[in-house]
Amino acid sequence: MPSIFHGGVLNTPGGIPSDTRLALTDDGRLQADGRQRYANVFARAWDCITRSPEKVEANKELARRCVAEIRAKYGDGIADMASRELKSQLTLGRPLTAYRIGYVLRNAIDSANTAWLRDQGLTRREIRGAEMQFSRTELSLLREAGLSIEIGRQYKDRQIPIHPRTLVAHCRDENVVEGSKVPLRGGAVSTPYSVQYRRGDQLDDVVFKEARLGEGHGDAALALGIAKNSCMAVRNVATKAVDQLLGFNLTPDTRIGMLDGQLGMVMGFAEGVPAMKQREVDVTEEMTAQVQAWREMVDQEILDPEGFKDMLQASNLRIDGERILRTEEVGVQQNYADPGLRRELVKLQLLDALTAQGDRHGGNYLIRRDETGRFTGLSAIDNDQAFGTAIKNPDELHNGILGLRGVKLPPVVDEGMKAAFENLSDAQLREVLTGLLPEAEIAAAITRLHVIQDYLAGGPPPVVLGIDDPDAWGSEEVGLALHDPTTSYVGRDLDVLARIGTVVSYEEAQ
Repeated sequence: MPSIFHGGVLNTPGGIPSDTRLALTDDGRLQADGRQRYANVFARAWDCITRSPEKVEANKELARRCVAEIRAKYGDGIADMASRELKSQLTLGRPLTAYRIGYVLRNAIDSANTAWLRDQGLTRREIRGAEMQFSRTELSLLREAGLSIEIGRQYKDRQIPIHPRTLVAHCRDENVVEGSKVPLRGGAVSTPYSVQYRRGDQLDDVVFKEARLGEGHGDAALALGIAKNSCMAVRNVATKAVDQLLGFNLTPDTRIGMLDGQLGMVMGFAEGVPAMKQREVDVTEEMTAQVQAWREMVDQEILDPEGFKDMLQASNLRIDGERILRTEEVGVQQNYADPGLRRELVKLQLLDALTAQGDRHGGNYLIRRDETGRFTGLSAIDNDQAFGTAIKNPDELHNGILGLRGVKLPPVVDEGMKAAFENLSDAQLREVLTGLLPEAEIAAAITRLHVIQDYLAGGPPPVVLGIDDPDAWGSEEVGLALHDPTTSYVGRDLDVLARIGTVVSYEEAQ
């Protein structure tokens, strides 16, 4: 039997008047059943006198259902309290109103939250403090997810919204496979780790990176209008939500998880090879004298140790024992004439246009091939430099002066991409982003949605290809249209490859 509290009249957008009487539908959900006339004593008395036995029993059954669901969810103590509050409905069959059922539910939730806090050893004073720091909904989400109030405080301290999409699920310390935690290179402040989590009978291979305020905030984030002390990790979660909404399936599973008691971002391992790749080259012979000179400056206190690290970082150098390694960017040979790759890159362009992704470059999308070398898929990673309030028109993402690495809207799309945006409403976009991002950033995303919809409706450009003819993406006409580096990821990355000079094969990059 379905819950009387899910669906139906209580979930009417904007709510319902508190004096609305409630009844059960044939399928066991709540429905409106007229108004309770509070002000008119005589009308209420007449209603009581003329109420049929069937109506009395129906009202009793509704009250019993309400108490039974509270008992199943919150236990006997809280259900007994609800029974006392609904005594007249249970015994006399009086109508149950939206106000009364809301009052009972709020009390039940508050009592459950208080008991949960008490079970964690909090004093009355600490419980009052927690109830002031967290909303009723936030405490309920933490409780229902099996998270502690201490974890809740980490959410607050790191400015991670307590939201159904950000709740820690199976990616927590008790599910870490022993010995699977391996540090990875990268991370200016916190180290990313490869780790395995148990999820039932399955093992999930993921990358974990601790969430810290301000970490990852770069030139692109500044240009996008993102506050410097914000938690960038949440923007990965928001990007995944928009990707799912469009049905593009370009981003790996992205969620908030825990490792060693710390909250962070967890991203499923994405297979493939980037269009641009960094590799380390041994430059010990040519750089030893320079590094030794910096060390002598430290010894003479001309340069402090942090300054020495800054010199190494600015020169893309890393010391590994006796060796000095330099990081350099190389291109990876990809078949940009492949119709599948072209199509997925245009989908990525549109996703980035909607989310205002300001740092999409050839190193943060991965291309997959099968054993024959045929393109099989694309995954977008590092999706945190996104949203913000400064970009209202996606074409503004093409602005290298501000540190943005985007392009303008694409000259070619297909019917499926166009339909995904035509069918996307303001309300749907707002719904998936509410609670994850500030209202001003949601409003900016809706403005960008309108710009994209107008652009797709106005064509040509863009040229719209048939969704049932994927090979059309491999045509010479499409290739010429996507050759412009200002309007296409294909053209831009071909241009970058030509300028880099050093290009390795796909197999070598693996």
